[in-house]
Amino acid sequence: MIDDEEHLAKMVRLNLEAMGKYRVKIETKGSKAFETAREFKPDFIFLDIVMRDRNGFEVMYQLESDEELKRVPVVFLTGALNKEGPTGNPSKDDEWIGKYEYLIKPAPFKNILNCIERHLKEP
Repeated sequence: MIDDEEHLAKMVRLNLEAMGKYRVKIETKGSKAFETAREFKPDFIFLDIVMRDRNGFEVMYQLESDEELKRVPVVFLTGALNKEGPTGNPSKDDEWIGKYEYLIKPAPFKNILNCIERHLKEP
């Protein structure tokens, strides 16, 4: 989980690890996200968009450029978007976030879990 909101990341980690099925690594610095992902070798990544030192799109481009990491499912988990869509104008949403899946913070835990399980079951 790459998110500079450490308290949120810890809450997600606590809930996921309590299930006994998941091991969660948190990286709170966008500038260290790529290095941490290479070391941890995740099966799935939640990625924030707005972080203090590097935005999520920059991190995503790094992940997509790596032969191993480009196969890892990444979903944005961010407060930068709203229920009406990223821009508030649904017809413009694809221009803003494009092909990337996202959940809006604060996402209910069941939505977070469903997202992870769906991606981990996909071939």
